Amino acid sequence: MKNNTKKVAFVIFIMFAITIGHLVIYAVFDSTRTVANPFNPRMQVDDDTIRRGSILDRSGVVIAESYRTGDIYSRRYPFGRAFAHPIGYMAMGRAGLESIFNFEMQTLNFEISQRVNAILNNGELIGNSVVTTIDSRLQSLIHERMQGRRGAVVVMEPTTGRILAMVSTPNFDPNSVAADWSALIVDNENSPLLNRATQGLYPPGSVFKIVSALAILENVENSMDVTYVCIGTGEFAGDTISCMNNTAHGEVNLKRAFALSCNCYFAMMIEKIGIEKLNEVSERIGFNSAFGFELDFRNSSFQTEAVPGENLLAQTSIGQGRTLVTPLFMAMITSAVANDGVMMQPFIVDHVLTGHGGIRRQAAPTSLGQIFSAEHAAYLNEIMNEVVTRGTGRNTAVPGLEISGKTGTAENATGLSHGWFVAFADSDNPQIAVSIIIEQAGGTREALEISREIFAHHLANRS
Repeated sequence: MKNNTKKVAFVIFIMFAITIGHLVIYAVFDSTRTVANPFNPRMQVDDDTIRRGSILDRSGVVIAESYRTGDIYSRRYPFGRAFAHPIGYMAMGRAGLESIFNFEMQTLNFEISQRVNAILNNGELIGNSVVTTIDSRLQSLIHERMQGRRGAVVVMEPTTGRILAMVSTPNFDPNSVAADWSALIVDNENSPLLNRATQGLYPPGSVFKIVSALAILENVENSMDVTYVCIGTGEFAGDTISCMNNTAHGEVNLKRAFALSCNCYFAMMIEKIGIEKLNEVSERIGFNSAFGFELDFRNSSFQTEAVPGENLLAQTSIGQGRTLVTPLFMAMITSAVANDGVMMQPFIVDHVLTGHGGIRRQAAPTSLGQIFSAEHAAYLNEIMNEVVTRGTGRNTAVPGLEISGKTGTAENATGLSHGWFVAFADSDNPQIAVSIIIEQAGGTREALEISREIFAHHLANRS
């Protein structure tokens, strides 16, 4: 009997410990997401006696605020559509930062003193504000240039992970979401509620050659000196690969093939390396993995054999096949090249500002690891600079600024090809990285034009 009692007591103790552990995990790690979940009924209930905190850009410019008419508080978005996806909305549910930081913006700092002041002096009860990392001038510039296009732009600080701008179009006006809701939810052609920057999955096209070039550098001895004579087309890994417009690039090495975006060279080299090595490099840099971000995002995926017997190695080497990426993830890879091979976790909220000027939840740059060596990062920087100075990215050049980048044209089964461009500047002191995709652009011209304006803005305003 004593042994049985001990066994029962031990089982009860284990169950109790598991329950306590689960509660601790929920309270410490999961509670914020649960509170912010749009399906949480609590999200639909506001304390209408509290003036909800504002959302600010990195310099304190208001991009979302509450105002009172009589006894009623309403939400206002001074920039309209420009910040639609990162900021979100507060009607018909919530999205974006309005959802994720809902609890903070309804939280009263020094609540007792605020309530006493409200009773004695008819003062307002003011919630905490959220200070983002976004530059409102840059955000507005990009939004203006993206009008009439479908696509996304992400601008990131390579050494910290701060998001300086995030634009997705088509979008919506957060000031009129309730009135426009019926039209927004049935617009499947434009998907205006979708944040393409974090949730849009696209074939990367030739911007994936950054990954392929890294695999070549890591796995081919004297890789910079290996040459290939491109005649514009060829058979590789059982598949026919052609360069753009069947252009014959002649004898090319890694630097020249990268600058000219020679598909045949990369298909040949990756065929030599093999699928296992390309898989290892891709997964190490973050494909098929979650990296953490305040806003909802989708994982970029890398797959070379979706159907038994199907060989996608050659297509994958040039960014086609079944590889899918988000613009945010391409900004992270590009930033890692600029940052000596260290990938930084992206973040879009710098801190929470209390009504009394105090700072809470101060963000700090977080490294996701040294995903490739500084030596290989330096060489990738060099060949990406060649793209802008002598290759397919010449139209993005800005006098006085060293830019390293990569163009990409991704085939699209439903229409014209998508146009990509990823880049960073200055090459020797990187402060800004850009990832752009224009859907069904038929080429990279529009992406290059927009990137040039972003870099020109950066040059004019950098400290």
